[in-house]
Amino acid sequence: MAFSGGTFSRLYSWASDQSNGIKIRADRMDGEFDGMATGLSTCLLKDGTQTATARIPFAAGIKMGGQSIQLDPANSSAITAGTNNIIIVSANGADQVKFTDGTIEPATDNDIDLGTSSAEFKNAYFDGTVTTDALAVSGAVDFDGNVQLDGTLTVGVDDTGYDVKFFGATASAHLLWDASADKLLTAGGALIDIVKDKLLIGGTAVTTTAAELNVLDGVTAGTVAASKGVVVDSNKDVASFRNVTLTGELDAGSLDVSGDADIDGTTNLDAVDIDGNVQLDGTLTVGVDDTGYDVKLFGATASAHLLWDASADKLLTVGGALIDIVKDKLMIGGTAVTTTAAELNILDGVTASTAELNILDGVTSTASEINLLDAVARGKIIYGNASGASALLAPGGANTVLTSDGTDIAWAAAAAGGKFLQIVTAQTDTAVSSNSTTRADTGVTVAITPSASGSKVLIISNIHCSAGGGRAVGDLILMRGSSDLINYSQQANVDNGMGNFCFIFLDSPSTTSETTYKFQQKRVDQSGLFVTSRDDSSGDAISTIMAIEIGA
Repeated sequence: MAFSGGTFSRLYSWASDQSNGIKIRADRMDGEFDGMATGLSTCLLKDGTQTATARIPFAAGIKMGGQSIQLDPANSSAITAGTNNIIIVSANGADQVKFTDGTIEPATDNDIDLGTSSAEFKNAYFDGTVTTDALAVSGAVDFDGNVQLDGTLTVGVDDTGYDVKFFGATASAHLLWDASADKLLTAGGALIDIVKDKLLIGGTAVTTTAAELNVLDGVTAGTVAASKGVVVDSNKDVASFRNVTLTGELDAGSLDVSGDADIDGTTNLDAVDIDGNVQLDGTLTVGVDDTGYDVKLFGATASAHLLWDASADKLLTVGGALIDIVKDKLMIGGTAVTTTAAELNILDGVTASTAELNILDGVTSTASEINLLDAVARGKIIYGNASGASALLAPGGANTVLTSDGTDIAWAAAAAGGKFLQIVTAQTDTAVSSNSTTRADTGVTVAITPSASGSKVLIISNIHCSAGGGRAVGDLILMRGSSDLINYSQQANVDNGMGNFCFIFLDSPSTTSETTYKFQQKRVDQSGLFVTSRDDSSGDAISTIMAIEIGA
């Protein structure tokens, strides 16, 4: 049976030999078995004892049944078909890459490099999003679509930069960061359009507009041009001014005016002697901040004048001069003093001194504090508030009292202690008798719900007691709930006698829940019956109980 091209072929047909009368011969059998031996010697055996010497074409693929394809003699590199249609490639005994339905991913996060510094991929094409922690590009990058950067874009490193160009829609128009020149350039008609106030020089915003900057365009130093800025020449001269309006100070070594001088502003002169009237249509300023000068305003009486003393920083009246201020036109700290002179003078009865005025706050009176005198109405009180300033305390409400916590004063409601807040009463004429020491309820009971936990409850009770069938001695016990409050002993110690016994007890229940007060009874001595209350042929004998809530 010859073997050729991976196929065994019979050399002889036994059926044909039989028909042709050919007997079974050893040589023919040897030929068949030699061919089989040759074919089997080229097969790969399942026990792995044979080694393939050439590529094996698999026309229908290889079905591994979940096993691995070992790629090296040490079995440290393999391709394994895992579960869920996952193919795992391992190397050096560790899983490296996984192939799933739609992804190629490393077996371990942040473990596999794509290429190396000496073995690089050529081109990469992505139809989607590329997400990376960092991107280092050593060559050219060509983006044909939008690029979204959610971090810092850095070009080059400190001391080694690279040019960056931003092309516009017009030919040759572009913005250039020239790394070698360390500057940003515009080329081919490209513009930089900056919102006003958003250009900073040395950290300071340039608030000048483009129109304001353009007044310097085309200026010739030393020459005045219409609608342009003025730049002095090398001699600091400027010629051909027409009209000049100064809103500030004119400081000149000399001033030669051939005509009238119309000065609508401040004139700073070392000495002025004016023999006529002066009309000022602006502010008169004497000195500058931190450096002032005295000003005197003389009156018609000898020595009488108003003096602004610059060294003392205060305004003085001298020689009988007065300051007469219209009411409400004197302000202290920006607040008008509405108090009249007569109201101020009540502090001393004639004329209030500075010390007297200052008693309102202990140091220096403010306009508001002085105005308290003007605002004092019936029932109001001037006092020192929590801020240490004088203030008015308005009248309290009806029946309120002025209280102090040791620091401040305030109006408060009068104490409610001692008032009757509620009264609850109950009575019974049902007789209850006792002939033993066992306690029994008398039926004398009342329930009350205090409105405040600090309230007290006053119990007032009148209980009819009698003895029947002989002498009897009994006790009456007042209880709150199941607790004894007091035991009234030795009641009705008479022979077949009777009487009414009044009891008063003040309790502190310390609760706002409903509270029950009641009396219990028991015979403690003798052999008769101890009886409370009754309603029989002898007449009614009613026992009563009253609970009164008293406010704390």
